[in-house]
Amino acid sequence: MRSLQQLAIVIAIAATSLLAHAETPAEINQRAAAAVVKIQGQMLDPGSFALDDVWTSREHKRDDANILCFTFRSHNHMGGFSEGKAYLRGLGLMEIFSAEEPGWSWLRLCKGKENDITVEVKTLLNPPAPAPAEATTTVTPAEAAAQAQAYADCMKLAVSNTQIVCKAPRLSKSDAGAGTAAPAKETK
Repeated sequence: MRSLQQLAIVIAIAATSLLAHAETPAEINQRAAAAVVKIQGQMLDPGSFALDDVWTSREHKRDDANILCFTFRSHNHMGGFSEGKAYLRGLGLMEIFSAEEPGWSWLRLCKGKENDITVEVKTLLNPPAPAPAEATTTVTPAEAAAQAQAYADCMKLAVSNTQIVCKAPRLSKSDAGAGTAAPAKETK
């Protein structure tokens, strides 16, 4: 009997600590981005979906979790854009409304912006493209001529001395190693 009481206490403490867990900003942003994907999937034309604003609100005092509020636009049946609103409460309940009739719950829960996270959520949904690799610059005609002349001079010397090995000229500056135009002479 005593072990059951101890087990019940351990479960109660674990449940309390789980409920008391405050979401980090990164967790809130991830949850908001996942909700945007769900909202977009509910649209008549998901490709036309445009997210306008996302913010957290704590207007509902019974919940410890942040309420996420969204405003967006998407194509309607007539081909024009309609505005919409949605909220996600806690980890589950989501409601989507038209802007014309947002519903009393959205008005009550989302009336106070606590923290605007629009930029963070849009960045999660559309990460910036990686920086392009440094492009190799081609050798100018003057540099190519200088490399060709140096190669020809090297070849003249290699005819009378078999220990000299000439390397062919390089075609780009990145291959030339700091822009040197003269080919290296190697001896055997």
